[in-house]
Amino acid sequence: MARYSEKQLYSAALLSYNTKNSPLNLEEFSVDVNRIVTLCKLLKQNKSLSKEHNLRLLLNWCVISFNVFGMNTPVLVFSVADELIYPELMSLFIFLNKLPIPPIITSITGEIIDLTHVAQNFELSKKLEKEVFNQ
Repeated sequence: MARYSEKQLYSAALLSYNTKNSPLNLEEFSVDVNRIVTLCKLLKQNKSLSKEHNLRLLLNWCVISFNVFGMNTPVLVFSVADELIYPELMSLFIFLNKLPIPPIITSITGEIIDLTHVAQNFELSKKLEKEVFNQ
């Protein structure tokens, strides 16, 4: 995956940022963009350390990201993410019914990311279903 610059990330995020007709608050915008970067770091760290994911936190961050960046969220997330965590991201987006259709993304660096060949992490998918539906 081509590395993105912080400028590319912020520019792409700003284009889809939903401020709900209120003035742009740069501090809130920065927190929202950093949430995407932190989500990817958390998934990668947990994968390498085999830790349990904090499922509610992951879901919450995904939902907030979709609320403020809309359907451009997968573009931003997959642009930032390491390919090692694509299966976990697929599980989260499929669970939230937010996988782009068609599942082909042009990243913020211009790279084509074809998600049709990325399998979801079924273990994570089962944990999500259990966490949310079987309390």
